[in-house]
Amino acid sequence: MVAAGGIYLALAFAAGASARTWEEGAARGAGTLVATLAAYYLYRGLAVHQLDVGRMVMFGGLWLIAALITGALFGAAGPTWSRHNRLAPAALGLLAGTLVIDGTLALFQFHHLTPRLLIAAEIPLGLALPLLVRLRPTTTRLRPRLEAYATLAATTITTLVAGVLLEALLDWVHG
Repeated sequence: MVAAGGIYLALAFAAGASARTWEEGAARGAGTLVATLAAYYLYRGLAVHQLDVGRMVMFGGLWLIAALITGALFGAAGPTWSRHNRLAPAALGLLAGTLVIDGTLALFQFHHLTPRLLIAAEIPLGLALPLLVRLRPTTTRLRPRLEAYATLAATTITTLVAGVLLEALLDWVHG
C-alpha cells in the first residue's frame, strides 16, 4: 500500500459504501481496484511506452491478486460503515489507518517534495476520519470513536509490518 495506495483503497471503500450487502460491496471494491490496475498498465503501455511483457505478467499478476483481496476487503468495509452497524467504527478505522500509514511512508519514499507532500496529506485525513463515526443521539459516549482510533492504530502497525515484509520479498525477487 505504497505510492498513493491509500487513495486507491479509499476508492474501493467508496465504491462499496452504497452497496446493500457486504458481498455487493466486496464485488464493487474488487472491481474498482481491478479497473484502476488495468488503467495503470494501459497508461504504462500506451502513453509512457514502458511495457515489459514479462514484468507486466509477473507483477501485474501479483497486483491483480492484491487488488482482488484488498478491493474486496475495503469494498465490504464501505457498506459496513454506511449502514451504521456496530462494526462501523472498525470499518472507518481500517480506512483511516491505511491513509495514515500510506501518507507516512510517502514522506520517506519519494525524492521529490511535491509528491511527498500530496500523498502525506493522507495523514491528517486519516486522523480525522474517526471523527465521522456517528454517535447515537441518546448517548454522548465516545466509545465508537475510540474503537475507530484503536482500529486505526492496529491497521497502521499491521500495514507497516506487512510493508516491511513485502519490501523484503520484492528485494529477494529482484535478486
